[in-house]
Amino acid sequence: ELAGQGAKGAILMSKHINDYLTRLIEVVYSSGGDIVAFAGDAFLALWEYSPTRDTQRAPLMRATQCALKLQEQFNHYQIPSTSIVLKIHVGLAYGSCLAHLIEGSARSLYLLTGRPLIGAAR
Repeated sequence: ELAGQGAKGAILMSKHINDYLTRLIEVVYSSGGDIVAFAGDAFLALWEYSPTRDTQRAPLMRATQCALKLQEQFNHYQIPSTSIVLKIHVGLAYGSCLAHLIEGSARSLYLLTGRPLIGAAR
């Protein structure tokens, strides 16, 4: 539909996708999550566990509430003035992760490892 408009359609689609992702990210941040990685139109978010503040399951509850809110607000999201409908898929996993910061002279890389990351990718 927008592809038929050439460059103008591509720019318009890019704008709508960016607006959509921005709104998703705002929901994650407002629920206490951190976006730690992007891959195309997907992202990875983590909720930190603080033993002085949280029960062990508190981050899981915050992440679950966020996932439900994202599904409620953004699944079957219609791009304005088009018939294009965007859908959202959510994967949840619970457990400990390790974060490693690998610093180089030109750039740094944030590396995450742990069973929950493998589970969320399935």
